[in-house]
Amino acid sequence: RGQQAEKDKADSRQRAEAGLLSHASNASGDPCVVNFPSYWQSKNAGAHGFLVFNIRRQQSKLFQALKRMMHVPDPLNLGKGRDVVSRKKYSGLVLRRAWRVESPILWMQYMAAKFEVGQQMRSCPSLRPLSTKLQQAHEGIDEMSVDSQLNEVFLLHGTKPDLLFKILSNGLVEGFCGGIFGQGNYLAENPCKNDQYVAVDKERDFYGGLKQLHDMLYPAGVEHPGNVYYLLVCRVVMGHYVRTDDASTILKSGGKALWAKDERVLAQIADTPFHYHSLVAETGGVIQRHREFLVFKGTRIYPEYVLAYQRH
Repeated sequence: RGQQAEKDKADSRQRAEAGLLSHASNASGDPCVVNFPSYWQSKNAGAHGFLVFNIRRQQSKLFQALKRMMHVPDPLNLGKGRDVVSRKKYSGLVLRRAWRVESPILWMQYMAAKFEVGQQMRSCPSLRPLSTKLQQAHEGIDEMSVDSQLNEVFLLHGTKPDLLFKILSNGLVEGFCGGIFGQGNYLAENPCKNDQYVAVDKERDFYGGLKQLHDMLYPAGVEHPGNVYYLLVCRVVMGHYVRTDDASTILKSGGKALWAKDERVLAQIADTPFHYHSLVAETGGVIQRHREFLVFKGTRIYPEYVLAYQRH
């Protein structure tokens, strides 16, 4: 009887885990199977491990949602900040091209990371919901639906043309990033912030270092707009996040340490063996203009869309 009870308990646990994976990844009951999004145009990884598909402007509600995500609510802050390279004046950002990224490998890694976060959150205190300024922009777009139970959100990441192909191939790698809030992947909810970290892509490159990227984004018949910059719209599982405004202590905690180790591992969640899954850096302390969002495991981020925009 005791052995049967243990077996029943184990079976129940397995069913729960399979159900959680199904919820987190739209997978079947088999925890080893991850289904790809129904809106993907191909399940083929391509020669480089990913494919990109142009999102057509006139026909797509999705394009309009991405355009809304490029809206700058505070244009006076464009071109300002400690990390700005160019001090030229401009008053807006205009979306010119958009692509969906379909990477089977990065998607499977993201789904596994999402499953892990979901498993850990079952042992965590009640979840603090996370809202961003981008949520309203993609509301009602089916392919941009998110799992609020895991604080899954869309956030922006600015990058340079010579790094974009590497990111699409490998994902966002925290080891290459660093700043005030540690060695993690930095994301934002306001494109004004991301715009500080980009570099111009002036024209179509047929022979140089950007040829590989341009062959994919601008194949025959697709014109390079000229003088564009790139943002990634990323699907991010923030899970049980922690907040700070001074980069060293947890906000409103009475001075509790933010870090468990070396500004790379966040503190432990109270009464659990797990560490916080992400960090929200609030304004009013060491930063003044824009909130920042940090994730210290790149697999918890899926770069879902590439945006090419111009400054005006």
